[in-house]
Amino acid sequence: MINKKILIHVGYSKFPFDRTDLDNGTLAGTEYCAIRLAESLFQLGNQVTIHGEVKNSICNGVEYVSLGNLSSKFFDIVIGVAYGHLFEILNEYRISFDKCFFWLHNEEPFIWYKGEELPDIEQRLFLNKNLSGIVLVSQAHKECFSNRYSYLPVEVLEAKTNVIENGYDVFDYDSSKVDKITNRIIWSSGIDRGLSSILTNWGKIKKEVPNASFVICAPKYSENFNFDTALFEQQDVVWLGQISKERLKQEQLKAQWWLYPGDYFETFCLTELEMMNSKVRCLTSNGSNLKYLGSENRAVFLNSINPNQRLTEAINLIKQSGIDKTLELKLTTSSNQALDWINRFNWDKKVQEWIKLFQNNKL
Repeated sequence: MINKKILIHVGYSKFPFDRTDLDNGTLAGTEYCAIRLAESLFQLGNQVTIHGEVKNSICNGVEYVSLGNLSSKFFDIVIGVAYGHLFEILNEYRISFDKCFFWLHNEEPFIWYKGEELPDIEQRLFLNKNLSGIVLVSQAHKECFSNRYSYLPVEVLEAKTNVIENGYDVFDYDSSKVDKITNRIIWSSGIDRGLSSILTNWGKIKKEVPNASFVICAPKYSENFNFDTALFEQQDVVWLGQISKERLKQEQLKAQWWLYPGDYFETFCLTELEMMNSKVRCLTSNGSNLKYLGSENRAVFLNSINPNQRLTEAINLIKQSGIDKTLELKLTTSSNQALDWINRFNWDKKVQEWIKLFQNNKL
């Protein structure tokens, strides 16, 4: 598919952004995926525009156009990302199109439009006659969507829903040459996704694993949650907060363990791919899409009923790995297998799935 005009509408944001904000680490996974899909489509010879609360700029061949600066245009393909106001925006700015897809990253669409909640989002979006298809980011996400919107007609739940997993920029681990720090634990997700269980149990972790250390990286948008500041002042706990993409990569390469014991529903989880790419040993709960990403021994599942009990499982495993050579070998083998497996998520592969969808409306 060459020389198509493609619009990716990203909706609202906490601040206007473009590609430069991806490099400095201020964007979430949804924005990352929109930018990298746009760049991948451009590299195939298409004209691609990202529209929404963005900076007016051109980066890596992709044009970024802010709200209010795009009107009366035609696009062969429109992709709405996350925000359910897609058709309201298209009508407001008189944007016409041949095909239109909605890329849902979360459990449900954001329903804001001009500062107000849109009613009847299902009728406005999912049942809109001009919607060509819905893109979900994992089989777990599709199951969640089908359960949440079970009352929708079958032509929406089956005929219009497609699964295209998120892409990821896989890097060459062997060329990185960063030494692992024994029992370094890392966190790099939003701090509302289970960080508190690790911090409140840090004294227990240090008692069982005296050389454990914990580095916390978190995107700026997640820093507004209320935490007892004393939790971040514990021995060998380091808060880095928002850091650049390159600095995050270096911290992940140094880490040995990723603990993710919470119950947050991950529709995909790019963070786990980052950990696998850095050969960090992943200890996670076994729900949502974590169950798929970590299957076939790519991660160790913590199967207890609640986050605190899962954390106890993780502590015991970390402690045991230091004395059990068989377990240590198993964990090393799992990390190597995971590193090989993630190549399937390279953007040059994922963009081809999008091209197939554009051509057929269905995968």
